[in-house]
Amino acid sequence: MEGIQERQGSKNLSSALEATVEWLGVRISSVCGIRISNDEKPKLTEILRERMTVHSVQDPLLYFQLVESLSREGIAEWEQLLALFLNGETHFFRDSGQITLLKDQILPTLIHRRKAERSLRIWSAGCSTGEEAYSLAILVDQLLPDRQNWEIFILGTDINRRSIQHAQHGIYGQWAFRKVDLDLQQRYFQQRGSHWILN
Repeated sequence: MEGIQERQGSKNLSSALEATVEWLGVRISSVCGIRISNDEKPKLTEILRERMTVHSVQDPLLYFQLVESLSREGIAEWEQLLALFLNGETHFFRDSGQITLLKDQILPTLIHRRKAERSLRIWSAGCSTGEEAYSLAILVDQLLPDRQNWEIFILGTDINRRSIQHAQHGIYGQWAFRKVDLDLQQRYFQQRGSHWILN
């Protein structure tokens, strides 16, 4: 009888975990605009289990109620959950195909269109720790020799506040420059010990 109750409890927990992962997936999609694939659900399940342990919560539904609440703790937990789930991996000039397209076609076209106004506004959505937004700034600097005569605004946003704080400091380790020529790195950054600081 005891074994049957244990199996039943395990089945109920498994069902509650699955349901909570589904709800969290819908919530992440609606808030972030990111569709959660079936391949990503095991990762979300593992994170859910980890966060339940941190909060000493046995019932996945109680955890979901926490992240759905508008309490300070609930908002902080939601941000922590997103930070763990969303991929924050980036580095300067990360996607070479995208960088080539930006440098050879998109940015020159935008610059030409905005020549009369001498104004350029660019949004780097999901910029993580800033490498992508700063890569855009470097490209614009290279493409606009009279940059000081232009009003340039590059906005970098990310759902992870810690990533944005990191980006605001503009300090990076060598790993962030793995696709950057040393000459370019030394032109836009100053080395301080094992880190590089944005000029």
